[in-house]
Amino acid sequence: MSQEKQTADDEASRVRPTKSAADLFKVNLPGKLRPQLDPNLPAFGATMPLELQDAPAAFVSGNIIDGKYKLLRPVGKGGMGLVWLVEHNMLKIELALKTLINSRMNAVNFQRFAKEIAAASKFDHQNLIKVYDCGILPDGIPYFTMEYVHGPTLKKFLEDHGPLTLNQGLEVFLQVASALGYAHRHNTIHRDIKPENIILTKQNNKLVPIVLDFGLAKFVHSGLMPVSDPTAGDFIGSPPYMSPEQCMGKEVSEKSDIYSLACTMFEALTGSPPFRAKHHLGLLQKHISEPPPSLRQAAGGEAFPEALEVLIGRMLAKDPEKRCRSMEEVERLIKLLIKGKLSTSRAPYESDSEEGEELENESPRKSFTTAFIVSALALVLIAGLAFTVYLLSETQKQQQSENKISQNEQEADYFPSPFFEEDPDSPDRIVFHFPNKKSYGTMTILPNRGSQQCINDLRFPIYAPISFRPSENFFEKPERLHLFGPDQLTGLVLDSHYRATNSVMADIAKWKRLAQLEIFNCAIDDKGLEYIENNQKLEILTLKNVPVSGDEISKLKCLSHIKILDIDSSNATNNFKPLLHKLRNSPYIIRLGLRFSNLHDADLDDIATMKELQDLYLSNNELSSRGVAKLSKLQYLRDLRLTGMELDPSVIGTLRSFSNLKILHINTKNWPPEKVKELHQALPNCEFSNT
Repeated sequence: MSQEKQTADDEASRVRPTKSAADLFKVNLPGKLRPQLDPNLPAFGATMPLELQDAPAAFVSGNIIDGKYKLLRPVGKGGMGLVWLVEHNMLKIELALKTLINSRMNAVNFQRFAKEIAAASKFDHQNLIKVYDCGILPDGIPYFTMEYVHGPTLKKFLEDHGPLTLNQGLEVFLQVASALGYAHRHNTIHRDIKPENIILTKQNNKLVPIVLDFGLAKFVHSGLMPVSDPTAGDFIGSPPYMSPEQCMGKEVSEKSDIYSLACTMFEALTGSPPFRAKHHLGLLQKHISEPPPSLRQAAGGEAFPEALEVLIGRMLAKDPEKRCRSMEEVERLIKLLIKGKLSTSRAPYESDSEEGEELENESPRKSFTTAFIVSALALVLIAGLAFTVYLLSETQKQQQSENKISQNEQEADYFPSPFFEEDPDSPDRIVFHFPNKKSYGTMTILPNRGSQQCINDLRFPIYAPISFRPSENFFEKPERLHLFGPDQLTGLVLDSHYRATNSVMADIAKWKRLAQLEIFNCAIDDKGLEYIENNQKLEILTLKNVPVSGDEISKLKCLSHIKILDIDSSNATNNFKPLLHKLRNSPYIIRLGLRFSNLHDADLDDIATMKELQDLYLSNNELSSRGVAKLSKLQYLRDLRLTGMELDPSVIGTLRSFSNLKILHINTKNWPPEKVKELHQALPNCEFSNT
């Protein structure tokens, strides 16, 4: 063979096709060159036990398959397929050929196998396995050929070498996120992201991941497959890495892959996935209801960058809508962490960390506790919150112009320009520049991780969920709210500001990520509430001594997913029937407060359908003991407040049914002493307030 021909053959062996599988072998191999792989790394799956008796009868080394593939040797075995190294007869290139195991040949697995072929054959991404050809053997068993990649699976790599370093992990999962984002843009959801389905090759001494096995892939708009195949006994997905919606058999989206990727990242960085259990059902339950540990906790106290902890927490949110918006966003955030790598070095463990204490105090529950709901909200509600690292160069000037910030000398003396910017010393943090003369309020990272006075410079992780509680100093000029861009704040608390009027609501209506709004003793009425009528991010709404009507509140779009709604009404004629009807059967609301709201027994019919309620505040309404009995099915109630009304001792039977009740406010001043004693005996673990 001439040297020129040998060179051509070598080039052909590294070619990556870009045409479809149907066209590939009708013409020469077009496409781009794949990076050379390290031949010293073992072939993927080479360490797996092979049960050759499960292979189709024709699968013997040296045989020709489908007239064009020479079988060289088996290289791997998965849950339902065998992988052989083969050589194409005409092209003389080595490929991997995958076929179904005889014992797993059934209609369900055939469909999965076909899905894997259909998904992978349309991809052309350097971090995704590429399918070359497919066919069906004479005995009816399908096969397909794909590029042959040298290297261990991520699972095998972790077993041999331990967790990835921080830099390795960020670089590897930046590429994995890019690959999955590409698949999502091609309307394909992987549904089985795990370390076994990522191969690590080497290029220029750097790890290069290849994502494979789209056998469980779901094509967007193609309909939902069941969570398991009862005849085969298999889950659709792998329990240690399955999203809560997968665990419950619900419709999945790209957000499910984001969750599974977070579980895989978690294991790669700490050595174990976020949840462990002896049995699959225990794992599924933990995914559904148990808060995940921090990376630091899982790594035995080794600290990770705060920004990375927050990112993983967002990706692991139970509610898909609270995770990162897309795999592209995950990719951007990892790039941000890499960009700020000087501040991402692992720091010594700080035992007095407030975040660590909060995470350690979390406990599992079938229904989310309030703290966990708010924590999940805090971590993931605002996809892309405050990413000014991307926006500063082009949008800071535009925001200042659009927001019409006063540029007179006096205002400049109070608030520097720019008011917020990327921290020059730490690219993964944002700094707010407040004047240094007096405090302008407090800022808090949700959920209530300590407040900081708004004086001088305040620094936060660049996408941290921040709540702002302005002081009277700030509201000397209410237009100062313009200083915040549309993506800076998650929460706002307005407390007794006489200058907080409807115009303030017009300002915050522009905030895209507002999830928490609490208003106390302010002159904001129905007109003001109209400005946030279309806000669909709001999950916490508190209105106390605010002249708004139940009719107007009932128009809010956020009611379909509100989690905390707490209202004190001073209007004796207020009508909350439309609001309660909107909340009927809500699976999300965990706290409802309707004090002084002119409620009667009939209104409790709607409240009784809110099965996830944990806190219910109904003081100072026209309710009876017979009416309260309608609430007996609210099994998760832990805080019930029924003061300001005359309930007789017959209510004890109903209260006894609330086995989780921890706090009860009820007026028993006119009860016989023996009935008061009976109440206390009925609820021995409850804290009472007799007001």
